[in-house]
Amino acid sequence: PDAQPEECTCKTLCTDEEVNMDCSVCSVEGADLSNCKGEAFMMLSAGGGTITADSDEVAVQNAFGSTDIKVSGNVITLDANVPVDATVTFESGDWTLDLGTYTLSGNAAVTPLAVNGGSLTIRGSSGMVRGGDIVDETGSSTPIWGGVGIDVNGGNVTVESGTVRGGDATGNGMIVNSIGISVDKGSVIVAGGTVRGGTISGERDNGVTGTTSGIYGYDATIIVTGGSVQGGSVPEDDWILHSEGISSEGNITVAVLGGEVTAENPGYSILGWGNDDENVIVTGGEITD
Repeated sequence: PDAQPEECTCKTLCTDEEVNMDCSVCSVEGADLSNCKGEAFMMLSAGGGTITADSDEVAVQNAFGSTDIKVSGNVITLDANVPVDATVTFESGDWTLDLGTYTLSGNAAVTPLAVNGGSLTIRGSSGMVRGGDIVDETGSSTPIWGGVGIDVNGGNVTVESGTVRGGDATGNGMIVNSIGISVDKGSVIVAGGTVRGGTISGERDNGVTGTTSGIYGYDATIIVTGGSVQGGSVPEDDWILHSEGISSEGNITVAVLGGEVTAENPGYSILGWGNDDENVIVTGGEITD
């Protein structure tokens, strides 16, 4: 029988400047690249895309706005520091983000990651997901927020290693806040690594108030089996600005089975804001205010 013609296996469209040498069609000397079956790389401007269960490497790179992202199966790996100007949102699928030693960060108070469905596992030897910082010294009474590290809205996040941190917030005469992970109608499991709020500061004489929380939950489940959940840094002995390891409202379950939950002074390791339906279970680990 006649040999079957080779088929193009490219995922990304080849160009004269960049050819996929693993493709038996496009890598041939003198190949007509107009026959390449790959998709054109449509780079978004520094993030803002959506990732679903069916997203391939090109789609994931487009979502982050970076080619310093590699995908193998359901594992997304950072190959460099990746800053984003808009939130990258996971809508479905069971994904793992391997930070390695790199940082995924939001610029200018941006929350770099949101999980609206499916699940996302964070791991990395010394990598970090970091919300963007904000400084507003105009004296406005409008609350300001450092970027949340990860915003969970109905999805599930597990932290195995690495760090998830809220952005720093500095204000003058207003409410300043920072949260490592915010979860609303979803779940967060901390099995390792560190989740912490950012540093908040401001002029107390101008009436500034605020909190910095490792995890904030509303109608959610928060489980700590290892690692560390930490309130962020605040001015020492200033109860107008305070630190909270885990803060919660609504129908919430907090289970500390291992690891540690801590807050800086002044602060609270676990704080429920007037919850009628708060269920706190502590069977292990270390709780320190």
